[in-house]
This record gives sequence, structure tokens and C-alpha cells, in this order.
Amino acid sequence: AYVQRVLRLGPNKKKKSFIRVFNEEVGEYLCEFTGANSLIARESLLPPAPPPAAHVNLLLVPIKPTRQRIAVEKVVEIGVSRITKIRSANCQQKSDEIEDLSRWNRIILEATEQSERLCPPPFDPDEVPLQKLLDAKFPEGDYLFICRERSSETATMVHLLNTLSTKVNTLNILVGPEGGWSTEELLAIDRAANDSIKCVSLGSNVLRSDTACIIATALAKQMLNE
Repeated sequence: AYVQRVLRLGPNKKKKSFIRVFNEEVGEYLCEFTGANSLIARESLLPPAPPPAAHVNLLLVPIKPTRQRIAVEKVVEIGVSRITKIRSANCQQKSDEIEDLSRWNRIILEATEQSERLCPPPFDPDEVPLQKLLDAKFPEGDYLFICRERSSETATMVHLLNTLSTKVNTLNILVGPEGGWSTEELLAIDRAANDSIKCVSLGSNVLRSDTACIIATALAKQMLNE
């Protein structure tokens, strides 16, 4: 029904109707629409996507809608595996400013198509409290890297990834709010630090949250999957 009513494709004796069908498990196929909701695979275009050597998830505190759109769009193009919202004291969005899930799913889908990914990453619309995240127990091979600026004792992401003793299965990257973490949150982050939870630096310059999302995700994907 969708193919006929929305895409306006249908059986035609003079001109065949084709549609590209894909998902992460079977890959991408060029299919002919023959009517009555029937598709016939005519050509394999792309094989199934191989699993990444390591999953890179982005956890971000909601920021201004325009900048959050940029961040979400670009990290999807880079290849992030999941996007989750985190609740922080310095969140820049009020409840009536947070855009609906259908809009974010549309942004993610457009970025997925732009980058020719076979499957869009999951997007968790419900905000997870920061403390709940810090209290979580991560299995071996899973890490939480918390981006932190203005800390001379914080190692760079490149250095940490090069010195981890355990193979990375999943790297969760947490990017804080515009204006930085509150004093109470910084204390909670310091208390939570362990072998799986580490603070990382993205360089000496102070970055906007959306810029940090893009740089951190790109660095991690390059180092872990290339």
C-alpha cells in the first residue's frame, strides 16, 4: 500500500517500476514492483553490512535544537551505533522545546540515506539521569568515555584508546551540556571513575557540544574500526 499510495509506483506494461529495498541483515536489492504488494528481487546491489569491530555510541545532553540537529545528523553519517539523551543540570532545552520523536527519526533516516548506511541507528528519546549512567556496571570490553574540558590531568581520547588493556567491544561517548558540567556533576564524575569509566580530552580548545560530538565520534570510529 505504501509503495502505491506514497511512492505512486504500480505495475505498468510499458515501463517497469523499481524500488531499492535494504536492511542490515540482507543488504540492498533492486526490486521490481509487480502489483498487489508484490516485489521481485532483480539485482543485488550491496552485500550485508559486516559488523563493526567495535560499536561507538553517543550519549549527549540536549542542546539547542539547531545545534543538536547538526550533531545528530553528522554522527549518524560518521557511523554511530546508538544515540541516547542524558539529563544534566545545565541542559539547554526546556520540555516544550524538545522536538518530537518522529522529527528526530526523520533526521536520522535522512542522514542514513546520505551516508548509504543500510540501517539507521536507534535513537533513545527518553533522557537518562547522569547519576544512573554513572552507577551502571559495564561488562568487560565496554567503556564510558566522558568528554571533559579544562582539565590538565585528563588524557586525550587517542592516548586512552591506545593504552586500554582490554579489547573494546562498545565505546560509549558522553558529551556534556553547553556551559559544561555543574560542580556537583564534576564531583560525581570523579567519584565514578574506574577501569570502565574514564574522562577524556579532545584537545586544548574549548569546543561547542555539537563540535565535540562530531570530533569524538569520528576519532573513535577511525581508531576502532579502520
